[in-house]
This record gives sequence, C-alpha cells and structure tokens, in this order.
Amino acid sequence: METPNGINYRNTVEKGDALENAAAELLRKLLSSGDFFVPEKFSKLYQKKKYYSEIRKADIIFDIAIETTMPGANTYSLLTLIECKNYNKSIEVEKIEAFESKVRSIGEHNTKALFISNRSLQSAAYQTAISKKIGIIRLFSENQYEWINYRKRRDFSVDLVSAEHMFVDENYKSSNFVGIFNKKVFDNIPDLLIEGGMMDYYVHSEKFISIPYVKDEKFDFIVNRLDNHDIRDGAALDTKKLCDFLETVYPVTFEFTKVMPPGFLGKISFDPQVIIVSSTIREDEHKFRFTLAHEIGHLILHGKFLGGLEKIDTENTILLAPNTGTKQDRRMEFQANKFASHLLLPTGTLVQFVARYFRQNNINKGYLYLDNQSVNQKLVNGLLYNLADAFNISPTVAKIRLVDLNLIRDSSNIGLRGIIRNVRK
Repeated sequence: METPNGINYRNTVEKGDALENAAAELLRKLLSSGDFFVPEKFSKLYQKKKYYSEIRKADIIFDIAIETTMPGANTYSLLTLIECKNYNKSIEVEKIEAFESKVRSIGEHNTKALFISNRSLQSAAYQTAISKKIGIIRLFSENQYEWINYRKRRDFSVDLVSAEHMFVDENYKSSNFVGIFNKKVFDNIPDLLIEGGMMDYYVHSEKFISIPYVKDEKFDFIVNRLDNHDIRDGAALDTKKLCDFLETVYPVTFEFTKVMPPGFLGKISFDPQVIIVSSTIREDEHKFRFTLAHEIGHLILHGKFLGGLEKIDTENTILLAPNTGTKQDRRMEFQANKFASHLLLPTGTLVQFVARYFRQNNINKGYLYLDNQSVNQKLVNGLLYNLADAFNISPTVAKIRLVDLNLIRDSSNIGLRGIIRNVRK
C-alpha cells in the first residue's frame, strides 16, 4: 500500500517485522539453551504484547517483551522491553523519547529498555538514549546474529567519545555491532545483556563459528607466493612494493593519511575495497607495518566472509591473542595477526637467519632457553634485536615467532604457547 507521499507502508511493516523476528529468535535461543540468568521455565518471551499503563489509562504494545518471574512470585520480577526499528533513515530523537516514555509508563524499577536499529542515530537521539540509560544496539549486517556468541566479559576498550560516531555516522559500517548500556560500550549482545542484568552468563556455541581453522602451512604458502613478486628490500618487507603489487591483483586501494578515532589503528572495507592505516601511528614504523600486514591478512584470508562490510582494528585486535569480539571474531583477528607475523618474518628466511646465529654463538641444542640467567638473556636479546634490525620489525614480534617455532623456550612466558594453541582452535 503506497500513499501519495511515496511511502510503502506494507514494505515498512515487513522490514520491521523481519528485524523484530530475528531479534526474538536470538533471544529464544538464549532462553532455550539455559543461558539466561534464570531457567527458561521462569522466563517467557512475547511479541506484540500489550501492557496496561496506569499513567496513560490504556494498553501499550511492545515489539518484544521478556517476563522473568522468580519462583513463588505471582507476577514478573523483571520486564525486558525491546523496540526494533528497521528504517531507511537515521533514527530521530523523537523515537527514543517515545520509547522511553512508553517504558517509564509501564514501570521504572523493574523494567529494562533495549532499542535495536539497523540505522544510525541522530546525535540528539544518541545523547538522549545515553542519558536515559536505554540500551542501544546498531546492527550492520544481514547476518548480524552469526557473531553473537561470546564466553566471558572483558573490556571493549572503546570510550563513549570514540563510539559515538558508530551510532551517528550513517556511512559507518562494521562486521560486528556496537551497543551501549549504562554508558559502557559493548561489541556483542551477551555482554550488553549481562551489564543490564538481563543475563548472567553466555556459553559459546560452536555451531555459529564459520571462520575455518587455518594451518601455519597455509600462511607460509601464501607468503611464499607473494615473495615471488619482488616485495622485499633484503630480508625486510617493502610495504610500497607489496601494496603496488596487491593493487594489480585485487581491486584494492591503500590510504595512510586519514586520521582515525582514538584507539583505532586500521580498517579494511570491501565495498569498495580500501585498506586504511591511521596516520596517527605513521611515525611508529613497527606498529604501522604490523597493522598494514594485519589488514592485508584480512584482505587475503577473510574477504569472502566479510562480504561488503568493513573491519575496524584497535589495540585490542592487533595482538597475539585478541581479547575482543566473539570467538569467530577472535579467530579472524588471530589469523590476521599470524599472517602478519609470517609476512614480516617468513619462516624459511627466519630459520636460516637463526641457524646462522646459532652457529656463530656455538649453540648446538637447536633452541635458546630464556630464564633469569644473564648469559641466556644476552643470547636471546642479541638474536631478537638482530632480527628486528634485519626484518624491520619489533623485538616482540620476533619473540612471538621464535616461541611459536620452539626456537625460544621462555620460562618467563610459559603461557604463550598455550595462548597460541587455544586461540587458533
């Protein structure tokens, strides 16, 4: 049904119902799997349920409502009210104010409010949601519920100032989602629900993971093929040569002059394909090179999974064992980091370099042992700084590679191999 102003209300309703049904399906899964803070038998999910407002003297219908009733209680102890907006334009402040007013008219002390939208929020709408303590979620992907699985709480390390543009910038995209509750930023639904007291824990379900496991041999194979195209200056990676070559293979461009928000290091977009490394880290050559190699890892390894979306990387994702996002995200970030370390320190060249160092220092056991003895520390540090100089990398990256290859046995960092083993699974 289309009116003279050109709005097709039937399509609008269908789109709204699609988002609402997807959100309801997710929450039903959380309930049925026992991942809500009470058993499923104590919580009921409703769609389009009416609640009587004493203030308005009338019923109010909510998209989704979850009533949680403690054993022995005659009525619900906690009411979670959720509004879903699948719009073609940014969310106006009036939408947030209207939702807040509806929730408040039902009850202020035993209600939780959550606003879900596929579009950005206008600045006033964003600020109103924050001040009214309304949980807000912005969804970016048609497959937004493939990455909701997460096991434990941790800091997302994005402050409100940096997060605001994710909500108010209509052109912002992400492979994840971003949510805010109680002035804290979250990058997955379970953590946000935990913060709001709507859920106590969430157990990861392997069936949602779609990023396949990658063996080290594949990283080596890809790097060896790249090395056939003159991408190095001696042993060190020549980033300009590599970028020039990749532009002939992929429809990708590189941007190194853009200033990204605080804490953001790099980004890859796939529609169109653009890799950005923040100009704020340009002077830190080692961080710049590793971030660029990390984004190239996403380009080569994950393009078919990210589709037309984009991936933003922060200090939390440019790590050996990323501690942000879902298990799928962490696996993807781990693989990009592994690829970067292999690209910067190719296995074959690295092993030859280490073998030469061992011969020069009469080391016959095939590895270095790092403990509190000064002689062992001197040998390890000598190797790390020689590698850093030859390959133009940080000593930390060199150490990670050598520990992973069992060429350094580090008693001061015995958990490193376990971290590598657990994340790559």
